Amino acid sequence: MCDSTFAFGQRGGYFFQCPSKRAYSRLPNKLQTLLSSRQVSQIYHIALGFENSFLITYRDAQGKDRIESQDLLKELNDFLYAKTRNIRALRLSLGSYNESFFVHDQANCLWMNLPAELLVALQARIKVGRWIDRPKIVALGANQNFVLVTERNVVIRDLRNYRQLSAWLDGAGELANVVLNPSRYEGFVVVTKDGGMTHGSLPEHSIQDIEGMRREILIDSKLAIASGKIKEVKRKVAAAEDRLQKPSLQHSTSSSASSARSATILRRGWTERKNEITAQASSRGLKLSLSLNISAAGIAGMLGNRGE
Repeated sequence: MCDSTFAFGQRGGYFFQCPSKRAYSRLPNKLQTLLSSRQVSQIYHIALGFENSFLITYRDAQGKDRIESQDLLKELNDFLYAKTRNIRALRLSLGSYNESFFVHDQANCLWMNLPAELLVALQARIKVGRWIDRPKIVALGANQNFVLVTERNVVIRDLRNYRQLSAWLDGAGELANVVLNPSRYEGFVVVTKDGGMTHGSLPEHSIQDIEGMRREILIDSKLAIASGKIKEVKRKVAAAEDRLQKPSLQHSTSSSASSARSATILRRGWTERKNEITAQASSRGLKLSLSLNISAAGIAGMLGNRGE
C-alpha cells in the first residue's frame, strides 16, 4: 500500500497527497505560504483542524526533518516537539473543534477526550504497559464518531453520522487509510491496501482533485506492493544463502576432524612400524634414529581426503 494523506479543515480547506500527486485548497495562510516556498522538499503528514489550526511534518531543502504547527493544544504540542520524537512517523487525527485528538509516532502515542467506546477499545489492547494489538489507523469525526483499525486488521467503529462509510466497511478489504471530515457529517475518504479508493460527502470544490488522485493512488499502491514483494524475495534469498553456507562450515569442520583422525591413525601406525624397525635393527647390532613431522593437511592429501 502507498502512503497517502487526506486532511479536511473547518472552512472547506483540504490537502490530498500520494507519492506521485498532491492537491490542496483553502489552507491556513501560514501553511499555504510554507507550501508555496522552496523550503519543503518532502511532506510526510498534514492534519487540518478547527479554524486555522494545522500540523505539518516535512523534510526541508537541507534534508532536515521539521515540524510546523498552529493553534494546537499545549498537551499536543508538548508531545509533538519532544526531542526524541520520530518526525517522519508522526500521524495526528483531530476531532471536532480540536477538542479530541490521537497522535502517535509508532513508538509512542498520546490521546485526549476520545469517545468512550474508542477509549475502551484502546485500553483493552494494552497489557502490562505494552500493546498486544497496536492501533494502525485512528480516525476521529464529528459528534464522537470514530474508526479504529488495529495491526491485526480488527475494525471497531461508531459511525452513526457516517452511514455510507459504515455500510461500505462491512465488505471492505484490508484498509490502508481512513479519514473522517470532523466538520462535515458523512464526509470521508478510504483507501484499501490494493489501491482502491472511495469517498463521500466531500466539499463540491474538492471533487475534481480527489477524483484526480484515484488513478495515481492505484498505481502507487501497486508499485508499493511490488516493491514489498521484491524485498521479501531478497530476504528469502539471503536466508537461503545463509542456510547453504552453514552446512559448508559444518562439512569443513567435519573434514578437518577427519583429517586429524587420519593423522592420529597414521602417527600410531608409523610409531608401531618404527618400533618394529628399531627392534629389528637392534637385533642386528644397528641403531636407527627416526622422526615424523607431517601436517594434518599433508596427511589428508596423502590419504586422498580433500574435504569433498
